[in-house]
Amino acid sequence: MGPEAGHAEDMTDTVLPTPFTAEQIRGNCPAGRTVRTLVETPDEPPFHQVERFDEVDAHGAHLEIWTEKADGTRTPAERSHATWEELRAHAEFPADSTEHGRVMLTTPLGELLCTRYTVTRPDGRVSTFWFDPGRPGMPVAYEHLGADGEPEVSVTMISDEVVLD
Repeated sequence: MGPEAGHAEDMTDTVLPTPFTAEQIRGNCPAGRTVRTLVETPDEPPFHQVERFDEVDAHGAHLEIWTEKADGTRTPAERSHATWEELRAHAEFPADSTEHGRVMLTTPLGELLCTRYTVTRPDGRVSTFWFDPGRPGMPVAYEHLGADGEPEVSVTMISDEVVLD
């Protein structure tokens, strides 16, 4: 998120504080944590993306990510590794082009008092991310709008649970 939202890796002195520390994310992402999101784009039917934490240790986690379509089809899981610091850095946003504050957000998880970051990119596109302070890790929702204000993608967390095999 961070680099895509504003090339934060080039502006380490000018980024806003992230909503969570790497340690907070680690503490909230045990093996088996499974987050399901609803992904909506203007060009295709809505689908679910599922991210599952696996093989968690002090440095990071292996993640399995797949999609599920309305017709029941599922893509093969892609497996990757991320450190806790890499996951934290996804939420680095440039201070000079980001508004942030606390807002209530209605989600499938309930009414949440979230920290919202709205990033305006140089090309006019706008990305907004909502983080639930009680749920360290990925945002509970985010959206990207084109320079014309039209939605490019909207992603909403619909479940977050620990599923053990």
